[in-house]
Amino acid sequence: MKRLFVLFISGILLISSSGCSSGSSSVSSQSPAVSTASAESSASSIDTLGDVSVDQNLFSVEITIPSDLVSDDTTQETLDASCQKYGWKSAVLNEDGSVTYVMTKAQHAEMMSQIKESLDQTLSEMPGSDTYPSMTAVDHNDDFTSFTVTTTSTTLGAGESISVLVFYMYGALYNKFNGTDPDNYHVDFVNADTGSIIQSADSKDMASSN
Repeated sequence: MKRLFVLFISGILLISSSGCSSGSSSVSSQSPAVSTASAESSASSIDTLGDVSVDQNLFSVEITIPSDLVSDDTTQETLDASCQKYGWKSAVLNEDGSVTYVMTKAQHAEMMSQIKESLDQTLSEMPGSDTYPSMTAVDHNDDFTSFTVTTTSTTLGAGESISVLVFYMYGALYNKFNGTDPDNYHVDFVNADTGSIIQSADSKDMASSN
């Protein structure tokens, strides 16, 4: 799971370069792999995302990726080559194995747009899939802090109940790279026939129980 998540993060960073069409397809190709995460690996990924740091400066954005999300073959030389190829302002391999990227505001805005597009695509593939056959739709608000899952179920099975961790992970991913830090991610499961809420879940409850 770590390798797949590292690939996804790498894809996100590639599309931060202005007008890089190959970067956009890279994110889309990796995002479905994240949606297959087990409950354990999803929770682990949420914890790892907590170490992502984003600083919004006047003319640039600085993003630090923790070592757990950095590819094992990353060197300063490969980062320098990527900077030259994709137009980032800088990329530095830190002593602790983390990497700090500095990009323009425009590159960061493009990156966030592509993250949103990638997450939307992945969420649209969940309903009716082998993993979530009872789901009929997944909707969310603009900042991925609230999700509404429509399902034919009248009571949630184990798979649908555990899926809240996937939504928490996607919400955390979007907001961490956006430089925002919501105190909660909310999920409502709604019955497709009655329109009534079957069950709700909040990430803050998971944090308080640990």
